[in-house]
Amino acid sequence: MPPFLRRYRTHIRIPLDTRAMRAATAALLGRHDFTSFTANPKCAVKSTVRHLTQLSVRRHGNEITIIARSEGFLYKMVRSLAGLLIRVGLGAVPPAEAKAILRSRERTARVPTAPPKGLFLWRVWYSRHQQ
Repeated sequence: MPPFLRRYRTHIRIPLDTRAMRAATAALLGRHDFTSFTANPKCAVKSTVRHLTQLSVRRHGNEITIIARSEGFLYKMVRSLAGLLIRVGLGAVPPAEAKAILRSRERTARVPTAPPKGLFLWRVWYSRHQQ
């Protein structure tokens, strides 16, 4: 990795299987209870149900970008999604396991929190609610 990018990217030394990572994203898209992907499952929140409208894995040469889009995220949810996808890409977790993890509604070591390097809030859209 170029040294000037080390603070802005997470470096994974082993090549990732992006095809497996993409297969895992299919089970995570849509409206689900994402308790398994929050780092503080005991924290009182109104609901742990979120609608994940986009979760994509893109490869550009040696660089892999994970894009997540939703109307809202839980605490460390995106880092947890990325952590699982990285483990899938490394071959440590089969892609089909993503659905079982989601259904379990239990935070376990199978869902690591990805490092914060390389995680960016890209854009925020606000919608006006009519009352």
